[in-house]
Amino acid sequence: MPSIYDELYRELNYYGKAIPDILNYFKDLPKRLTILDVGCGQGRYTIPLAEMGFNVTALDNSHVALKQLRQRITDSKLEIKILHTNAYSFTEYGKFDLLFLNLFFHFQNFNLKDEQRLIQTILSGIAPGSKTLFVVHESNKSKGELLNAITSVIGIKVNHQKSLVYKNISSPLNPPENTSYFIVIAEKELW
Repeated sequence: MPSIYDELYRELNYYGKAIPDILNYFKDLPKRLTILDVGCGQGRYTIPLAEMGFNVTALDNSHVALKQLRQRITDSKLEIKILHTNAYSFTEYGKFDLLFLNLFFHFQNFNLKDEQRLIQTILSGIAPGSKTLFVVHESNKSKGELLNAITSVIGIKVNHQKSLVYKNISSPLNPPENTSYFIVIAEKELW
C-alpha cells in the first residue's frame, strides 16, 4: 500500500539538508552505537549519521523515499540497512542503542492517541540505557503531548529538552523562514 508521503517524496530532497544543530547532538556519542532513524524519508539524517561513523538503520514506509535513499547509499558507498515497514507495526525497537524520530510526530487530533501509544510502545520496548531523540515542531500542544507521553512510561527519564530556531533557506526565490523545533532526549534507566 502506498505511503501518503510517496507523493511528497517525488521531489528529490523534499525536506532539504540536515539541520546542523540537530546533528550536533550526535557528534560526541560513541561511534559504535546502533541508531534507528524512524521515518527516515529520503535519508536527510540517515546519510550524515552514517558518514559520522554510526551503524545506522533506516526505517520508513514510503517506497518512493526508500528507492531514492537506496540510490544515495549506493552512490556514497555507505553501509546502511533499510527497513521498508510501518513504524506502528515494527516491534524491534529494543535492538538499537539510540532511536531518532525527527518530525515523525505531529500531534493532530485525528491521530493523537495512536501517536501517544506509539511513543509509549517504543519507550517501553527499548533496552535499559538506550536513548531516544525526538524532534517535533515547537508548539505548546506538541511539547505537552510529547512530554506527557514520555513521562507516562515507567523507567524513562528526560535527559534533555531544548527549543531550537532554525533559519530555513529553501530557495533563493523565497525569503528565509524561521522554524522552531523542540528537542527531547529520553533514556530508559538502568535497573
